[in-house]
Amino acid sequence: MLLLASVSLFAACDDDEADPTETPTVTTTATVEPTETATEAPTDTPIEEPTETGTPGGGDTTGPAAPTSVSLSGELPDTSATVPPGSGELGRVTVEWEAGGEADGYRVYLEDCDGAVGEAIEVEATETQHGPLQPCRPGGNVGVAAFDASGESEIVWAQ
Repeated sequence: MLLLASVSLFAACDDDEADPTETPTVTTTATVEPTETATEAPTDTPIEEPTETGTPGGGDTTGPAAPTSVSLSGELPDTSATVPPGSGELGRVTVEWEAGGEADGYRVYLEDCDGAVGEAIEVEATETQHGPLQPCRPGGNVGVAAFDASGESEIVWAQ
């Protein structure tokens, strides 16, 4: 609970007959009056933590079956390989997968070179590939998860 108050200060000084040898007398009075009571509302927003399974939302895998055979194609599909200077187009890849079951769609995730997973790219349920993507090199990765109304599957990483 938070209590708000107003404070009033009054000061008085008796200097009607100012005598330079006397110390003036000052009287101070403080009054505190409560004016309003406020209550801080608790927050219900959960903080999402990364999970060992790689599943966003706290590891709930009640969604559809995860995609299988997730792989990368392109001129340099191995994300541990460094792209030669001046050849950025060689680093573009397409992620491909096989459906693991019925799903409303897929989410493609890019993992940066520090291991942080970026925001998902949603893909239609009829698609089994997405690209071109430019993953971080060396050390980045690309993963795919299926989703439906019941949740999201585990992310299956290409490498």
